[in-house]
Amino acid sequence: MPSLPLLVGVLLACILVGAMPALVTALKPRLEQLLNLDHARVDRLERMRFFLAWVGGMPLAGYLVDVWKREEILVAGCFGIAATLAFFGVAHSPRWVGAMSFLLGLATSFVVVATICLAPAAIPAACPAAALNAGFIGIGLGSFAPRGLLARLERWFGLRRAMLVLGLAALIPASFVFAAIVANDIPQQDPHTTPDFFRAVPFWLLAAMLVFYYPIESALDIWSGPFLNELGYRNRPGRMMLVGFWLAFLIARLAMWFLMGPRNEIWLLFLCALTSAIVLGNLVGAYGASAGGTGFWLVGACYGPLLPGILGLLLEASVGSQGLAVGSVLAVAGLHDALAHPIMQRTMHAREVRKAMRIPLLMTLLMLAPLLIYGLVLAP
Repeated sequence: MPSLPLLVGVLLACILVGAMPALVTALKPRLEQLLNLDHARVDRLERMRFFLAWVGGMPLAGYLVDVWKREEILVAGCFGIAATLAFFGVAHSPRWVGAMSFLLGLATSFVVVATICLAPAAIPAACPAAALNAGFIGIGLGSFAPRGLLARLERWFGLRRAMLVLGLAALIPASFVFAAIVANDIPQQDPHTTPDFFRAVPFWLLAAMLVFYYPIESALDIWSGPFLNELGYRNRPGRMMLVGFWLAFLIARLAMWFLMGPRNEIWLLFLCALTSAIVLGNLVGAYGASAGGTGFWLVGACYGPLLPGILGLLLEASVGSQGLAVGSVLAVAGLHDALAHPIMQRTMHAREVRKAMRIPLLMTLLMLAPLLIYGLVLAP
């Protein structure tokens, strides 16, 4: 049975992982007013540098997770986030904002890789894919919190002290993990081996699945609201549909925590991806609200388990070099968020969203091929 401090610390770290990118987005309007800069300049200074640091930091964090200890890298990353957020609150120039954004992205990358690699050891589950589905519930919840929390803290304390409070909150997961370290309650990790997964076909198949998945989640995040508007769900009904979508997204991860095991994990993921492609294909052709309601929620439920499930398969296939394997594929996610995500946002109003939703449909279909090959031929 994993130690309780370690379990709590990892789950809180998952919330922190989800909260950091959302906090970067929530800070943009404040920085525009504070520095008197236009939206595009702040985006380049803050969001772009955060994700570019993420791109470089993920492989570095993965290497350190392998050669040192997962829990130590997690604690170090939390302290890095805390310090950076405290200094972020006294931002007084564009150069300062850019530097703090870069350091925040670097510290976040350490927490992300260490948390993902430590989750299977901390969360009771039948396999890594199931454990990560449980952990990613926290990531999903964390991504919803920063906007409202930052606004409330800013109203109470002002922006500078609000950032200090958020920085102190980032130390909470580190304190629980540190307690587990002191109590020697952390399972021993696999000994580090020379990474040879870059020459292994399973790694490239799993990496391809993740590369195809990143645009899916971005598209759903950006285009879900406008897509519902086109179908006829506006105002309160549209908001309720979005709440139901993300709720189904998280509930499906909870269900997979119980359902996934070493023998069925790949086929449950394949079933989710295939069902989501079929339902989303029907939604793309829908022209009325009556055609899209339940199917839209079903799409959310099917996509929810895919990312943590595939990362779980990657952990199983990269024993001894799990950190570097995870860091390498997540670096591509940061590159996508830095470059492709803004382009998708700009094209949101340039074309019919129902047609734009063909992008996640195409990516899902492309993801099915390597997943099927992995399940039939290469799965351990």
